Amino acid sequence: MSSRHLGFMVIVSTFFAGVCSRYTNKEKDDLKKICGRRGVQDAVSERIINGTEATPGHWPWMVGLYTAEDQFYCGGVLISRQFVLTAAHFYRNKNTTGFLSVRLGSTKRTNYTLHCQRNTGKN
Repeated sequence: MSSRHLGFMVIVSTFFAGVCSRYTNKEKDDLKKICGRRGVQDAVSERIINGTEATPGHWPWMVGLYTAEDQFYCGGVLISRQFVLTAAHFYRNKNTTGFLSVRLGSTKRTNYTLHCQRNTGKN
């Protein structure tokens, strides 16, 4: 291998070492522990009996989809910064273009709550 190629390999490996070591092993382990987990932990029963009100932070990935008239339409789950997963049967034979808003952080279906974020997709 020529010295030119060797120099290139050293630069590239140094770059990747810096990128890959951005997080320490402890930080990586901590991320694995919290990603996809509720911030508030308590006992969860298998059935809902005389339901209890959700408190902020209990289910941070739950999403409410609302009509243009601000009526609850269906629920969903935030699966990335851009996408919400919901059941397909809510949209069968329906044109939903421009009529839904997405609400995160709300603990009640009928009104806004503290820390609720709403996005209608309009700029």
